[in-house]
Amino acid sequence: MKKKSTLHTIGIVVSLLFIYLVFRGANLSQIVKYISNLNIPSLILVAVLSVFLVVFKTYRWKMLLDKSDKIPYKTLLPVNFVAHFLNIIFPLRAGEVAQIFLTKAYTDTSRSNIVGSLFLNKFMELISLLILFYSLIIFVSIPIPDFWMRPIKYLLIFTILFLLLFAFNIIDIRKIKHPSNRILSSIYRFFMSLKYIEDKVLLIKSILLSLLVWSIELLMIYILLHAFGIIIPFWATIVIIVGINLAMLIPATSASFGTYEYAIVLVLGMFAISKEQAVAFAIMLHFLEIIFVLALGFVFYLRIKKEKPFLEQNIK
Repeated sequence: MKKKSTLHTIGIVVSLLFIYLVFRGANLSQIVKYISNLNIPSLILVAVLSVFLVVFKTYRWKMLLDKSDKIPYKTLLPVNFVAHFLNIIFPLRAGEVAQIFLTKAYTDTSRSNIVGSLFLNKFMELISLLILFYSLIIFVSIPIPDFWMRPIKYLLIFTILFLLLFAFNIIDIRKIKHPSNRILSSIYRFFMSLKYIEDKVLLIKSILLSLLVWSIELLMIYILLHAFGIIIPFWATIVIIVGINLAMLIPATSASFGTYEYAIVLVLGMFAISKEQAVAFAIMLHFLEIIFVLALGFVFYLRIKKEKPFLEQNIK
């Protein structure tokens, strides 16, 4: 409990620091003016598309879980929305921990399979983002700072090693004897659940679905850029997405407040966009990405709380 409190405090300090950097030297009245002049239908469209992100991410997760247990999509969708809701409300990725408890409560799937599927779900997201990014820098010269490229290179190395170990069966964990120790047994079952990445068809389908998810996010950013009257190359939206995801690796408060906005302001600054316009855009994109997901997640949270009240402490 003390450790969590310390991490939470660190997250608040980090978020406040980045919020200060975001607003430092910016004209607040100009930021408000940019936001007040926005086209409402465009904002609604971006917010609706954010819901589709969760819908398709859930379907990708279902594909991975189906290799071990066939679970109805209508069961997983509310669980995923609640996980997103809790990630927005609470720090330390609390929603992902709750997702394990909720999935276990609504299904007969083993905890190790659930954890393995969630890990693979995130991993497919990472692979597709790296494919998108490296496809971009092959054809376009982008002035990306070294402190961005370094973690991206590390992520690429990790991805390649993981694929070599599992997808190409260099290490076959099935040849290892099942340990009797409870902790080692859980670790063993977790790695056993990752064997499904050997299914090349599933791997390709998951990556393609992940690319669809990123395409929707690219569209959201493009629509909002157009609403703000910000003219930058379309490929720059990929750089914005990469920046946001790198920022989310920094420990901060719930929903990565501060770090999220700072990454966007940094990217738009590369294209000579004024700080006020960049800050206004970052605030609105973050708001629109979470508002409908937050509302639907809350509705599903209340339903789950009513159906299984004993889970309330676990999912918090």
